[in-house]
Amino acid sequence: LATIDPEAEKDAIDIVGTDGTGTIAVQMEYAPASDLESSWGGTVQEPENGDEYLVVTAKMTVAEGEQYFSPGTFSVITPYGGEVGASSETYGLKGSGTDGPSDFSEGDEYTLKMLFDVRRAEDLTLNFTTFSDDYSWDVPA
Repeated sequence: LATIDPEAEKDAIDIVGTDGTGTIAVQMEYAPASDLESSWGGTVQEPENGDEYLVVTAKMTVAEGEQYFSPGTFSVITPYGGEVGASSETYGLKGSGTDGPSDFSEGDEYTLKMLFDVRRAEDLTLNFTTFSDDYSWDVPA
């Protein structure tokens, strides 16, 4: 399974969803496809927008109730309001956690690793939605 840097966990934020509360921590870095192992052997396919993927590792902990957590709850927002979802290569990324559950209950912790095919740029924002509230982080350029 995916793991997150313990330093990133120190910056976890509180989240509120329609059916519960919890925390989420994110870690972001850029990496070339050649560094990203595929579950089907070799590496993931090359990105279409530039030479690297934005690799987002996110850890959610449910404090009470239930939370929904999947790559579909994340997107990258461009300065012009465009929205980029997780690359389909996320689902073939070894250790991404995408083959696990997406509904979590009180006390559960889960980590996902996702790939976003975005060109490295200023003013990109990572967005996470609980469907009742949105949370965002500045993407490193």
